[in-house]
Amino acid sequence: MTATGDQAVKLEEKRNHFLSLVRKYPGISRRDCAIAMRVSTFYASKLVPELVDAGIVTEEDSPALISGRGRPSKPLFINPEYEYFAGIDLEARSWRMVIANFQGDCIHTFVHPFNVCASSQEYCSQLKRILIKAIDNAGKRWDKVKAVGLGAPGFLNQETGLIESYEILPEFKHIPLLDICKRNTGKPIFIQNNVYNLATFDLLKRPESEGRSIIHVALRSGISAALSLNGMVYNGRNNMAGEVGLSLISNLGMLQEIAGLSALNAKLPGLPDEFWSGESKAVDNVLKKTRSLETLHEAMHLTAVTLANIASFMDPDELVIYSTIFPESNKLWNMLQTGFNQCRRKQGLKPAVLSRADASEFTPANGAAIFALENSYVY
Repeated sequence: MTATGDQAVKLEEKRNHFLSLVRKYPGISRRDCAIAMRVSTFYASKLVPELVDAGIVTEEDSPALISGRGRPSKPLFINPEYEYFAGIDLEARSWRMVIANFQGDCIHTFVHPFNVCASSQEYCSQLKRILIKAIDNAGKRWDKVKAVGLGAPGFLNQETGLIESYEILPEFKHIPLLDICKRNTGKPIFIQNNVYNLATFDLLKRPESEGRSIIHVALRSGISAALSLNGMVYNGRNNMAGEVGLSLISNLGMLQEIAGLSALNAKLPGLPDEFWSGESKAVDNVLKKTRSLETLHEAMHLTAVTLANIASFMDPDELVIYSTIFPESNKLWNMLQTGFNQCRRKQGLKPAVLSRADASEFTPANGAAIFALENSYVY
């Protein structure tokens, strides 16, 4: 008998929950899936043949390591080639698109400069032009893309998909980002703020994050933060929690006006690309100049103090920093970490975990792709 109505919806939710577990914990057993889903092992096992026959899940011959007694089951894995998902990340200086496979791993990237325009209309034209170019660049991979996730900067109207304003680009107002992408992709579109996608990426790629409290900080063109608690991202009442500026500082300016990469680029024009990608040698050379050293030290110091104050209030398990200028432990990262630890000591608090995110340039776009994947398979 074919399930109908509410029963069919519940079956699909269970199936999607099962897929989510296999994606998050590659090699998981049927029994451990059943425990996480709070169903019987028999019920979970019934799902496997259907998913294997559909080419969504694969089983390996070697037994899975499971707790308790009973016959070892074959470890389960997502078929990464089953479907693809695209993710788009937009900030003041760059436009990025990645394509992720069904496991959520990035398999294709496209980066294009995003140029300052004199009007909203020019920005809309630029967005359309770059999107079409990115789709063409993806080639045959695009045919396998099931859905697209958008990472929106600034003030996003979640219901309409309209970016009402983006403080770093004054003319970037009333941009119908959702409509532009719908018209030019022909795919289902899911939209969310950029910083939300950082946390989404982390929750899939680091399953240990699920049971912890983590502050995700994006130090990019602007500065923003997101809080994930026990596997959920906190959005705030208006879906804007942590999105703009991160914090006010003593002169009533926004932190991003001093430490955001757009602000630093305006204050220190002409720095080499290698500096903005955080290469240690380039960073060292820039810091030899007095003006650059003073400007960057102030930026790292104020960011460190802000993060320490947020950490003292939220008491998170970890703070994860996403920025292209910290691909490794260069002198800028050392400045930030030293300032953060000094502030914690002055507050009389124990050291806190401050971590760098890997592959920060593409993480928000990859998170947007994962956001589209998870919204296509809701449980």
